[in-house]
Amino acid sequence: MKRAFPLTLLALVSSLQAAPQAVTLEQAASLYEQHCQSCHGANRLGGAGPALLPESLSRIKPDETRQVIRDGRPASQMAAYAHLLDDAQIDGLVSYLYQPSATPPTWSDADLQASHRILTDITTLPTSAQHGADPLNLFVVVEAGNHHVRILDGENFEELAKFQSHFALHGGPKFSPDGRFVYFASRDGWVSVYDLHNLKMIAEVRAGLIIRHIAGVQTIPG
Repeated sequence: MKRAFPLTLLALVSSLQAAPQAVTLEQAASLYEQHCQSCHGANRLGGAGPALLPESLSRIKPDETRQVIRDGRPASQMAAYAHLLDDAQIDGLVSYLYQPSATPPTWSDADLQASHRILTDITTLPTSAQHGADPLNLFVVVEAGNHHVRILDGENFEELAKFQSHFALHGGPKFSPDGRFVYFASRDGWVSVYDLHNLKMIAEVRAGLIIRHIAGVQTIPG
């Protein structure tokens, strides 16, 4: 009985010593630079991966962000970091991502122009539907969980195409009056146009940092 208390105290001290140490914001910023910056940008404005600013993460709970860092995101380039970062480091990163950027983010006309990409020359494409389905009876299904879009034949629900979208499409797809083009907007400002007649992505541009800040006019590319 005399040895029970010292042994219990020793076990408690050992468990406290083994617990991961809390990470400061400065340390979390260093972790971001080491593990995240190459895809998400030096100022968290996005790159190959989405922007990681409080505004772009506003609808994602910290627990979900923590899980994505730990386990990765299926069918995407987001890898799992559980084997590289302990729980305290992941918690520190999550706290850092929900903090406002030290440098207020900006997106200029020059940035917008530089982001513009023509992915397919529309002048080389037929102007009628090439897939055999009724072009006015198509389903455009946005898969929010894995950031893909499926185009389905509305008659028999056969999949005509599947492609990866930008992060967190926002507001639903918008269609041109003739039904040929569908427009997508992502939460972090990317606007893309897809040709439903030819099942090809035509062009995209990052019109701003946060899609809610954008007011635009729908136009047909060409």
